[in-house]
Parts: sequence; structure tokens; C-alpha cells
Amino acid sequence: MLNAIPVKRHEALINKCKNIQPLAIGSNHFHLEFEPLTEALKEKAKTELRETPEIVDQGLAEIKKLIKEDAELMVPDDDYFLTKFLRPCKWYATSAFEMMKRYFNYRKDRPRFCTNLMPKNERAVFTSRVLTPLPLRAKDGSRIIVIQGGKLWNPKEVSVDQSFRGLMILIDTFLNEPATQISGYRLIIDMDGLSMSQIIHFTPPYAAAVIEWLQKCCPGRFKSTDIINQPYIFNILFAIFKPFIDAKYRKRLFFHGKNRDDLMSCYGSQALPKQYGGELEYSLGEPLEESLWDYLCNFNEEFQGKF
Repeated sequence: MLNAIPVKRHEALINKCKNIQPLAIGSNHFHLEFEPLTEALKEKAKTELRETPEIVDQGLAEIKKLIKEDAELMVPDDDYFLTKFLRPCKWYATSAFEMMKRYFNYRKDRPRFCTNLMPKNERAVFTSRVLTPLPLRAKDGSRIIVIQGGKLWNPKEVSVDQSFRGLMILIDTFLNEPATQISGYRLIIDMDGLSMSQIIHFTPPYAAAVIEWLQKCCPGRFKSTDIINQPYIFNILFAIFKPFIDAKYRKRLFFHGKNRDDLMSCYGSQALPKQYGGELEYSLGEPLEESLWDYLCNFNEEFQGKF
């Protein structure tokens, strides 16, 4: 069922972002991008996602019909909201509708991870160094999130649940950007200094829940997970996650160790910090204090409405 709303969410979000101070990350600034699509992005959307005016109109009409016929699914009657699900499904309405149902069912069925999921409730993870959104995009236009899973992560201060909730918030936030809907996102997981005292916090049910969300429920174009600096005992941790990873996801999972060549060829030197072989003037060991949390708290209202 479609819920009529008086103000387009996308328009309200754009207006809000105009008055929000960008987040300083090193010598660069991060901010949500709502600029009109460039000609290059329009062409990319057309080539990779079948995005033409005719197909867009058809996809929107078809998914609205499917939603109206479903008495249980309550979503806003907002073309931009629906586009978030249609773009990663290449504008095939039935696929987007099924993803939408999985997305909302996950939020309902996984209260451990989704109850009161909004930035203001996740201060611990966003004031730590566990999650960092890099200010520049990879050379293919994808957003980049760095996850610290080794020596910079203290599970007594930031639990695995808090880390996952923070990751969901970051990705959900990014997926409001048209450019990210088209170009996708990437995860870099730095395992430098991983220890058994950290591995014991991971369980098969937790791994299954994380992988389920990434593979089946998250309405975004997932491009890759790049594991770097992993020690030998990382194999123990990966064995917990491996049974739940499907063939498509495995093709986008890369293990680099200390090698930076493939990482550089994928991301580009400008987007990567110097410690990863790039040119970005920012040390990931440098805490953002409360600046990341403060920036994301600007969107608490949107998370209450589930964007």
C-alpha cells in the first residue's frame, strides 16, 4: 500500500543538506551529493542499468501497482524512494518489489540490529575509528567505507552489533545519493592486528545476519569487499562467514594482504589514504572524534521515517 506524503522526501533532504556543514576528513570534506546527474552518469545509468525515460516510467508504474496490491507493505508514494530499489534491480519492477519486501521484513524480523536504528543511538561506533567514510569516490564513482577489524577496534568499547548497525546507517545514508545509486559502494576491511580475543565475538548467527543484509536486503549496488592486511588467523574468522556467502558475492570478495597493486587499480590513487598506497592526506588512525556522529545526527528524522 502506498502512503501519500505532503512533501517529497528527496526534496526535503536536499534542502536540509544545503544547510549542513560538510564533514572534514583530513584535508578533504565529505558531504552528501545531490547535484543533477552529469552526462557521464546518465550514460552509465543507461548502459549499466537500462535507465531511459521510457523504462523509468514503466518501472515506476509497475512497482506502484505491485505495492498497491500488497495490503501489508506500507511505503511512501515517492518516486525517489522507489528509485532506490529500482536502480539496483535495473528497473525491473518485480525484482525491486521483492527486494523492498526483504528490506522491510529484515528490519521487522531482526530487532537486535534494527530497533531504533538511527545515528543518535550509535555514538560509540561513530566516535571510534571502526568506520570511516572516505571523502573521495573510487575511480568508478563508487562510495568507499573503511572498516577497522584489527588493532584499531576494541570490542569492549564497540561491539560487533554496534559495528554492523553503524555500517547499515552509513550505507543507507549513501544510498540517498543518485550518484551512489548508480555507481554503488565498496568496503575496505583492514584486518591489521586481528587477534583471537576479537574473533571470539563473532558467531555463525551473527555472520548469517550480516551476509543476509548485504546480499539480499540492502538496496544498493555492492561493488566489492577488499580485505587487506589480514594475518594468518583471519582464516578462522572467514570460516565463520564463508558458508553464508553466495557465488555472486564471492566474485566481489578480494584478499589483498599487503599487496596494494590491485587495490590501487580498482580504487585509484586519489581516493586511497597514503597508508594504503594512495595520495589521500588522511591517516585512518586519526580519530574523527564526534564530527562523524554529529554529521550523521542531522538525519535522525529521516531514519525515523526509514528514508
